[in-house]
Amino acid sequence: MTRPKALLFDLGGVVIEVDMQRSFDHWGDRTGTDVSKIAERHLRDEVHDQYERGEIPTEAYMDHLRQLMELDLSHTEMVDGWNALLVQEIVGIRAVLQRLSGAVPLYAFSNTNAAHVESMSVRFGDALNHFDTVYVSSSIGHRKPELKSFLHVADAMGFPPEEILFFDDSPVNLDGARKAGLQTVHVRSHDDVLAALSQHGF
Repeated sequence: MTRPKALLFDLGGVVIEVDMQRSFDHWGDRTGTDVSKIAERHLRDEVHDQYERGEIPTEAYMDHLRQLMELDLSHTEMVDGWNALLVQEIVGIRAVLQRLSGAVPLYAFSNTNAAHVESMSVRFGDALNHFDTVYVSSSIGHRKPELKSFLHVADAMGFPPEEILFFDDSPVNLDGARKAGLQTVHVRSHDDVLAALSQHGF
């Protein structure tokens, strides 16, 4: 196996803790709606994927969610709830990124959207600044696990896919990465990140 020459990190679940329940709770609290009903009505559908590819604006997606979950909320209240799922940095990850920064090319690739990008850049900027580049699906027009998304990112990074070690918490995304030729690490906890880095001599 080729020793990785660049590291590529997913954000949600690897660098940033995310919890969709917090969004449901936020919207339920603001409307008095049973939170379980909101959760039942929520779908990650094609409109969601279009939003993550940057094909529709935040206003259109919030309108879609409002109708889907039958919520009587303003655009600002919808966005506040949407951003509530971004919890905090994964404990210990900033120290890891700080140690790696400058020692190995360091990148991130996330399926994410305009509202979350804006929120993350403010709340988690100190951690994200350790990456040479953060690639987001809504900017590049492709999302994981699409083969072309990984090929696009690898080309932008300037490394052959087989020289990139990719960390993600989604088995589906990891499968897509492997099909594109990347080496992969399934992140179920921060310990998996540490173990993989040690194994590869980082």
